[in-house]
Amino acid sequence: SISIGDLTAFVAYAGTVSVNLGGFFDTIINVQPALVSFSRVIEMFRVIPEYDKDGLDKHYLVPAHCKGEILFDNVTFSYKPQEPVLKNISCTIHPGDIIALTGLTGAGKTTFINLILKFNLPQNGTIYLDGNKLSDIDPRWLRSQIGIVSQDIFLFNDTIEHNIKYGNPHAPFEEVVHVAQQAHIHHEIERFENGYNTIVGERGIKLSVGQRQRISLARAFLKKAPLLIFDEPTSALDPETENLLKDSLWQLTRGRTTFIITHHQSRVDIATRIFHLSEGGILERPFRNV
Repeated sequence: SISIGDLTAFVAYAGTVSVNLGGFFDTIINVQPALVSFSRVIEMFRVIPEYDKDGLDKHYLVPAHCKGEILFDNVTFSYKPQEPVLKNISCTIHPGDIIALTGLTGAGKTTFINLILKFNLPQNGTIYLDGNKLSDIDPRWLRSQIGIVSQDIFLFNDTIEHNIKYGNPHAPFEEVVHVAQQAHIHHEIERFENGYNTIVGERGIKLSVGQRQRISLARAFLKKAPLLIFDEPTSALDPETENLLKDSLWQLTRGRTTFIITHHQSRVDIATRIFHLSEGGILERPFRNV
């Protein structure tokens, strides 16, 4: 038997205990994201910087110019031990070559490009640029010589003009208009209320995917880099616009060492050589003579 007073006290105490126990478990749940974030912060601080505090390691080589000759000498790279993505790769890319990189997803196309950009370093073998070891070359100088049009297009929350001028901030406005015409985006920009002063939003959210891709192409046109990297450069374009861009891409790549990552035969038309990546190796075949 239990009195009404005892029952009332029991219910009151049970409610108090359950609320506190619930708060205890909520605390554990809330702490978990903080622990994950803390581990990421520790991971970030453990990253070895590419540059010293002055922005440039004194031992890096800064060549006077870039011709665009790239040599892979018995290069092997793997993300996991005993599972090489590229193994014993040897090839020579001559200045002005237009290389189409083909292969299944995961074959190593992006890895091949990342090695050229020095985002990754090979475990074995050596990569040379114009006769100099890539590992000895200043990364900032190297990347300043490369124009990239990526599938994951990044635009700043700024005007269209400034986004195009990102690769060449001192270019005059007339040149910005010219490269926009080459990328077949000029007339669409003109239709915007503020024209080239239109703010594109974070990552270009106010523009369509095709418009963002053509602005990225215009940026590459303006940079006039001796090395070019295209990762599915026309994947978001309709066939008509893609055909219009082919002539412009051909003009852009003439005399420049170019890599085009693609899965579509129609985008290999401007290539002079094809590197097909499979099972860690490269099978090369010529496409046409220039």
